Amino acid sequence: NFSLVSITDAKDKGILYTFSYPISLDIKTQSLNLIITTNETLDAKMGCANCFFRKHELIDDPTFRNLPWMTQYDFVRNIFSDMDKAYANIQSNGHNFMDQKFGFNYKSQWQGERNFLNYSNSFVGITLLTLKRDVVESFTNAGFVLIRDTNDVKSTNFTELVFTFPIDAEKKEGVIYKVNVFHQFDTSGACYPCEVSENYNPHQQLPAMGITGVPSRLTLESRFIASRLAAFEQMKTSTTRYLRPRTTFVVPPRPAALGSTRVLPSLVVT
Repeated sequence: NFSLVSITDAKDKGILYTFSYPISLDIKTQSLNLIITTNETLDAKMGCANCFFRKHELIDDPTFRNLPWMTQYDFVRNIFSDMDKAYANIQSNGHNFMDQKFGFNYKSQWQGERNFLNYSNSFVGITLLTLKRDVVESFTNAGFVLIRDTNDVKSTNFTELVFTFPIDAEKKEGVIYKVNVFHQFDTSGACYPCEVSENYNPHQQLPAMGITGVPSRLTLESRFIASRLAAFEQMKTSTTRYLRPRTTFVVPPRPAALGSTRVLPSLVVT
């Protein structure tokens, strides 16, 4: 499904093969370019005396980032699957000519459906109001307290739900925990899609506990982890039927311990 655009001798960079790949839109077709680099030393019969099949580079067109997310999801699935097929053909067709001690070095690009954000969940066919209600109910039922909903400007495609997880049952102060919702809509106003992800800093400074707060602080980590998982389980139950096709509900991995010191990169001096 790739179309050859040009073959260019870039001298020190090698031979550049440029291919275009179509992006199907409702009214027109756009394309992104893929560049394959080779180094070719030919013999007198124009056969490879020494040829290296090197890297590929997908040229990121800024216009692609402005396409509807569902179009981007479909495009990524199609182009990466087709790239893998192309490389499989190259490996098969070139097997008899390959330097066997090096083998064929390629890692498949298509790893299954992915959302744009790590450990996020993407929903379609549900209204933003209903989705936010399900998220809020899931977390409040698990012991979190909603303190702010930032979606007060309808022109934005981003909502942030801000919760706190109380250190002490008698007070609202505690761990600041956020849920981000990025949203695009179909013609009926339903999510197409809405992508939901966890966003909080486990290294945040926690409120002063005082003498009476010591027992609550000691159990904070275990209570927070249990409540967070309970919230995700309820959210999974109430929203799974709206998940984007070919995706499954994802629970983010367990975070760092609350209030722990952030590990800084080590500085190596030579």
